[in-house]
Amino acid sequence: MQFKIALAAAVLFGLVSQFSPAKAAGFDLAAMPHAEREGVIETPNVIYASISGYRPLDLTLYQPANASGALPIVLYIHGGGWGLNPFKPITGTPPNPQVGLGDTTETFVKLAQRGYVVANVTYRLSSEAKFPAQIQDIKQAVRFLRAHASDIGGDPSHIIGWGSSAGGYLVVLLGTSCGVPAFEPPKAVAGPGAPPGAAPAVDLSVSDCVDAVADWYGPVEFSKMDAEAASNHLPGGSAMSHNSPTGPESKLLGCALPLCSADLLKEADPLTYVSAKTPPFLIIQGLADTGVPVEQSELLAAALKSAAVPTTVHLVPHANHMFFGIPLADQEKLVDETFAFFDRVSGKK
Repeated sequence: MQFKIALAAAVLFGLVSQFSPAKAAGFDLAAMPHAEREGVIETPNVIYASISGYRPLDLTLYQPANASGALPIVLYIHGGGWGLNPFKPITGTPPNPQVGLGDTTETFVKLAQRGYVVANVTYRLSSEAKFPAQIQDIKQAVRFLRAHASDIGGDPSHIIGWGSSAGGYLVVLLGTSCGVPAFEPPKAVAGPGAPPGAAPAVDLSVSDCVDAVADWYGPVEFSKMDAEAASNHLPGGSAMSHNSPTGPESKLLGCALPLCSADLLKEADPLTYVSAKTPPFLIIQGLADTGVPVEQSELLAAALKSAAVPTTVHLVPHANHMFFGIPLADQEKLVDETFAFFDRVSGKK
């Protein structure tokens, strides 16, 4: 289906700068540049945060074209080792030659057709800012979506986080760290008097909590990954050294993992924040994953179950990272399993 561009991008920038998360004055998504296909409206470049010294942070919305009532919202966090964005390459970062089914617009369209508002969120990469910038950005996106739920046709009481790989890590941390002060957005987020196109200042009275989490093959305890990879003896070994200064986890934290402080490793560990208040989790990972040791999912599941958090775990035989190594039809079944989880936790079924 051919895309139909609604208006020039300048209109988007003019509109986004005029609303506040504290009191959503409303903004007209139909007047923003958008495309429609297969009964779904795709609206890119919706700016949710502007931080001094960084590119504007944006998200792409996918909405059923003929929806009625408030729909559950699914916030998706992309993978790429925190160093690249498979949807929107950033200048100076390498392209991503391979993506899993989570990192495809077709998957978002399919989910929107099912009756969800889907937000595919960008965040600052590790080459732009070190941890905790990434989780700060994601929490601001949650606040943005919740504050403007009525404007996007969403239900603020049903926001679900979903992420894969590096995005899986961030969504797990999002789910376990509701209200953690260390992850509040920086004070430099733009407010009154900001240039056109800037998003409004953060309103911390808006909750950063999500109501459920779907984690696809995300890591949790970085310092254990190399030892786990060495012990599981997968064919071909580990895809990388996580402890190396050039490893993605080291780049995220700004130090080679063996040299990072215990306090930093603890702060970055999602398991630090698990409690009985943590929302329900779905965890899916391949047993043949050479990118993230499957023991990472097992650690997460054990911590969640120990806190009596409703947890569903599916470890997939023969599946590598991004579920490569199993037939496409079996990968699509994992997408369907994830969507069924969304239905359950949102009360759709």
